[in-house]
Amino acid sequence: MPIDIPDVGPSSAVAAGGLFGLALLTSGTVLGWGDNALGQLGNGTTTTEITPTAVTGLTGVRAISAGSVHAAALISSAGPPALTSTPSIWKVSHTPDLGGATVSDYSFAAVSAASTASAWAVGTKEVAADRPLAEHYNGAAWSVSSSLDPGQLSGLPQNTLTAVGSLSSGLLWAVGTQEIPGECCLRTLALNTTSG
Repeated sequence: MPIDIPDVGPSSAVAAGGLFGLALLTSGTVLGWGDNALGQLGNGTTTTEITPTAVTGLTGVRAISAGSVHAAALISSAGPPALTSTPSIWKVSHTPDLGGATVSDYSFAAVSAASTASAWAVGTKEVAADRPLAEHYNGAAWSVSSSLDPGQLSGLPQNTLTAVGSLSSGLLWAVGTQEIPGECCLRTLALNTTSG
């Protein structure tokens, strides 16, 4: 039959665990009583409490729950600090839009700059098959370059450039892969140029 729990006071919720109980007071604090062999009353001891005792350091509680030998409390929180935006150091540097019906995909894999007036980016363009893509930046704008697509590559089925090193404005190395007709697998590809 229902009985009063003495010394609890105005409460908004109770929770029953294994041989112990909890009460959430309207003040947002919690009282616990009963078995405390495993510290489930949260008062810093393992002593069984016949009289309801405050759970240590717990305020702003919104809900409570109890299990066989454990208890949980949901507390109010101010939440994480508001995110503030930090101005980015990056800006978009527009490159030529290859577009058109003959090119379906193109992407960069690497970039290297010898100076603020000379940078190279390499990657892949798809024109019926993968082809090397190289673009040069002259300090003001990007332009597509054929310097890294020598004639012997243009007829091969699959070629990509994945890294580039610009030693100076006139000396460039690029590496990637190529597919040799009649062979089963991709082969290494290394190119250099003395283009300005």
